[in-house]
Amino acid sequence: MIFYISFIMSKIDIKKIRESVNMTQNQFASSIGVSLKTIQNWESGTVIPKSKYEILRNIEANNRVLITGNSHGNIDNRHYYSDSPDVLRTQIEEIEKLLKEKEERIKEKDAQIKEKDAQIKEKDAQIKQLLNILEKNR
Repeated sequence: MIFYISFIMSKIDIKKIRESVNMTQNQFASSIGVSLKTIQNWESGTVIPKSKYEILRNIEANNRVLITGNSHGNIDNRHYYSDSPDVLRTQIEEIEKLLKEKEERIKEKDAQIKEKDAQIKEKDAQIKQLLNILEKNR
C-alpha cells in the first residue's frame, strides 16, 4: 500500500502544475508552505509527502487558485488553496496562528513606540530647560 501511494504521488508533474498557475518556484513553495529547495527536489522527482499531495492534486485538477494575492493580500505572502474541508481547516488554523503571531509583534512594536515617545518627551523637556537657562544667562 505504501509503495502504491508513493508511486501515485510521484506521478504529479510539479513543474507543470506550478507553471499552470504562473508562479516561480519560490512563489509556489511559499504558496503551499514548503521551501524552495523542496520544490526543486520535487521537480527533480523526489516523493511528495501525503500532506501536500492533496493540495497539489486539487491544483492540478482545477488549474486554479482559490485564494491568491501578493504580500498586501495574504498572510505571510502565501497562497491558500483547496476544496478539501480538512485541508482548509488546517490552513485556517495556520492563518489564525500567523495572525496571532503578527498581532503579538504589533503589540510589542506599539510598546516600543510608546517607550520611545516617552524618551523623546523627556529629552524635549530637558532641551527646554537648557534653553531657559541659556536665555536667563544672556
